[in-house]
Amino acid sequence: MRTTAKVASAAAVIAVAGLTTFALTRPGTTSAAGPPSRPSPAPAASSQAVSASPTLPPPISCTAAVKLVKSWRGGFQASASIRNTGVGPINEWYVRWMMPMGITVTKAWNGRPMANGPVGMIHAPESNPRLDPGESATAGFLAVMKGATPPRFSDVGCG
Repeated sequence: MRTTAKVASAAAVIAVAGLTTFALTRPGTTSAAGPPSRPSPAPAASSQAVSASPTLPPPISCTAAVKLVKSWRGGFQASASIRNTGVGPINEWYVRWMMPMGITVTKAWNGRPMANGPVGMIHAPESNPRLDPGESATAGFLAVMKGATPPRFSDVGCG
């Protein structure tokens, strides 16, 4: 679907399939979107301003850590923590890390676990998915592994 408008002012707002596009035209001409299907009347003078860009949320800024609490032959307990260091909230937060192959996260509390190969993650619990600026959260988890060597966690990130 093409939408175009004949305008008498210097700018026109064109909405197509839920997207807003801004196009500059000269009085008496049409936009580059094609010929108009129905000419629009010249708009009345208005004091309303049109915003050229939507307001974006602030970027996410956080710190995270994954720490071994205790280990035993064939398994371990660890914690994953996150702190919102930004100016806006983090919705559906997560902590992500790399770990040795062969580890399976079996249980978690204060978060929802996910692991795929060497990548482990804890996602926010459904009951409390939001972290406001300055807030932190800690989740714990249990995992099974081969051997007795305690795992090392690397490349810890958050969002």
